[in-house]
Amino acid sequence: MRNTFKLLFFSFILSASSSSAQNWLPYSNPQSQVEFELPTTAMVVDSLVTLHTILYSSEVDSILALQVHVFDSAYLNADEELFAVALQENDGNELRAIAQIFLMATNSELISLQEITNNLGYPGIEIGIDYQTLEADYPAVSFIQYFLVNNKFVAFSISGSEDDMPRLLSYKDQFFTSINFY
Repeated sequence: MRNTFKLLFFSFILSASSSSAQNWLPYSNPQSQVEFELPTTAMVVDSLVTLHTILYSSEVDSILALQVHVFDSAYLNADEELFAVALQENDGNELRAIAQIFLMATNSELISLQEITNNLGYPGIEIGIDYQTLEADYPAVSFIQYFLVNNKFVAFSISGSEDDMPRLLSYKDQFFTSINFY
C-alpha cells in the first residue's frame, strides 16, 4: 500500500512539473508594446480595422484556457451612468470601477482583487472570480490582470475548472510572470 501511495505521489509530481515546465511560445503585440508567453500556439483574431481589438487565445485542454485582449484606442466615458456610479463608488479609480462593472456583467463572485504594477510602473488590477459556466454549468475560476496604458486596454486572463486549481495556479503564475511591457 505504501509503495502504491509513493508511486501515485511521484506520478503527480511528474505530471505537475511537466505541465509547467513545457516550452511556452513568445508573442508580441507592437500596438500595445507588450510581450507575453502562451503554453500552446494561439489563435490570433485581429479586428483592429472594425473593432479596434486583437485577441490571442490559447487552450491547454478543454478545461484550461488563456487569453490576451488588446483594445486599441480605449476610451472610458465618465458621463455614462453605470461607469459614473462605479467611479464614484471607487473614489475615481478607473481600474477598480472596471472591476466592479465586470463583476456585475458576468454575475460572478470576487475571490481576490489586488492593485498591481507592470514592469514599467503602470498601475493595473488583478482579480480572481468564481462563476458557473454557461454551457456546462460547472464551477469555474478566472484570474485576470488588466492595464490601461497609453489609451490601450490590455487584459490577460486564464480560466479553468474550480476542481483543477493547483494546475490553474501553476499556469497562472507562469503566464502572468511572462508579461513584459516595452
